[in-house]
Amino acid sequence: QEKFFQLVEFLVMHLNFVPCKELVALSLLLKAQHSVECSILCINTLSSFIKFNPMFKDVFREVGILEVLVTCLNRFAGLLKEKEDALNAGKAYSVPANRELLGILTIDILSSLLAGNASNASVFSEAGGPRCIQIIMVYEEARAKALGLFQQLMLTTASPDDLTLLLSRMHSTNPKDALLKIDILKAVMTCLRESHRIRSVFRRIGGFVYVLSVLVSVEGCLR
Repeated sequence: QEKFFQLVEFLVMHLNFVPCKELVALSLLLKAQHSVECSILCINTLSSFIKFNPMFKDVFREVGILEVLVTCLNRFAGLLKEKEDALNAGKAYSVPANRELLGILTIDILSSLLAGNASNASVFSEAGGPRCIQIIMVYEEARAKALGLFQQLMLTTASPDDLTLLLSRMHSTNPKDALLKIDILKAVMTCLRESHRIRSVFRRIGGFVYVLSVLVSVEGCLR
């Protein structure tokens, strides 16, 4: 397996060749995920291509890798939900370290793909990426990465729907889960600082109402 990845890296980084057939093969490998370790190698290889040449952001979209990565993200969200359900049922459960690493690497490469690329952000949203972020951010072990991915999405698209989704999540969160509310607020504040477009969207969708609702919800906790 490593030899195959090394060969593809050689084609890209030394011959300046875009191996479309091999990239499609990598996307199928990721989608099947027969081996977690192999999937980790695959994502690390793909990440190195983006660092080598940002053009691969578009290439990955065109060969279907971006959509497959959203599938991987959804799989990671399901894994975290499975853990929560088991713990709530009083059962011992822990996410294998390599599967958690794969999930984090998936979020990282998606953040790179969305940064400054509106076409990728559109495909990500159409594939259900924002919903996956909403699920993952609930879990503290992956929250920072998930919110970072959301920030990249918002800074690229300034989508009213996505911002409303996040603010609604903050509003509906149990008042006792103050850390989640705080982390979401921090993510929104970062977006507001970085983008005038997002500030305009925030006003248009009634963002101040969502923030005030958080203050009202924690009123009893401040006494």
